[in-house]
Amino acid sequence: MRRNAALFRHAGTALAYNKNLTRLLLAGPFAAALSPFFDKFAPDASVDVYQGKEFDEADFPFGENDTVSSLEKERYDFIAAPLYIMYLSPSSLASFLWDCHDALSDNGILYLSFSDAIASNPGMTDYPSWYSDKMLKLKFYPLADMLSSLEAVGFMIKDIQIDHCDVFDRVVTLILVKNLK
Repeated sequence: MRRNAALFRHAGTALAYNKNLTRLLLAGPFAAALSPFFDKFAPDASVDVYQGKEFDEADFPFGENDTVSSLEKERYDFIAAPLYIMYLSPSSLASFLWDCHDALSDNGILYLSFSDAIASNPGMTDYPSWYSDKMLKLKFYPLADMLSSLEAVGFMIKDIQIDHCDVFDRVVTLILVKNLK
C-alpha cells in the first residue's frame, strides 16, 4: 500500500470539503485499506466498509447489482470509492452513481478515483491482477464521459486531480458534492 500511496493522496483533500462527518461509506477493494486513514481524520464518524461482491465479499447489504440501492436515503455524509468504478459494468456504474447520490446527505461528498481511458472501450476487458494470479475484468471510462454522467446524476464537481503512477498510466480523482438542484 505504501508503494502506491500516490493513488490515494487526495483522500484527505476530500475530507476538507465537509468537516462535520458523522457517517462514512468506503466502497470497493481498496476501501478497507483506507479505513484506518478515515478513522484517524474523522475519529467521531461511523465508518462502514464494503469491498464488493466481485471480491467474494458479502459483508454489507448492497443490492444485487453491487450498488448502494438498499441503503437508506441521505444516510452518509461522505462516500469514498477509490479505484472502484473500473470494476463496474456501464449499467452497474449508472446504478452506483444514482444510488450514491440518493445515499448522500445534503451537501454530501463523493470521492472517486479511477484510471481513465482516452477512448471509450465497449465492454469489460481482461487485465492482469496486481494482487493475485487471476485476470480482472475492468472497464476504463473516459474522463469526459464520467464528468457528463456525474453532472446528469446531480453532482457538482469540487475538484479534479490527475496523477501519473506506476500501477496505471493516469489516475483521475474527483471530489463531488451532491447538488441540491
